[in-house]
Amino acid sequence: MTRWLPAALLAIMAGGPALALSCMPADPARTFQRAGADEAVFSVLLGTLDFTPLDRPRGAFAPNADEQTRSARFSGQALGRGGFAPTSDREVRLAFSCAGDWCGTLDPGTRLLAFARHGTDGLRITIGPCDSRVFVDPDRTVIETVETCMAGGPCAPD
Repeated sequence: MTRWLPAALLAIMAGGPALALSCMPADPARTFQRAGADEAVFSVLLGTLDFTPLDRPRGAFAPNADEQTRSARFSGQALGRGGFAPTSDREVRLAFSCAGDWCGTLDPGTRLLAFARHGTDGLRITIGPCDSRVFVDPDRTVIETVETCMAGGPCAPD
């Protein structure tokens, strides 16, 4: 029994960073409710963002990384009472935030559904390691859930 103990302890300690961040699963109804309860105003956008990629290594692990921002061009649709409808292209600010050593990532051109916060500098989308305000490549269920919430229908988190 004592033979495998050092190896087991080493395996547990080596896996520390991988286990250090635990995120709640993203849920579109919960995100919609939280945005509605927030003092800020949000727009829900469905489409793609064109921006200069980050200069940090690809992947979620970036030791001591600071938040980075990018100006991006959004193309796609915005959510209204009748569902998603085409909207004019617009500038948004992307804020790639970190929690400890874990940082949010996104590739330019990725299809997403995002809750963009209105601020003095325009629309801002925060992309964090556990960000439930951004749904990458959303399926029809995610889109329909947000549309139903906006229309005043059932909006209960799973």
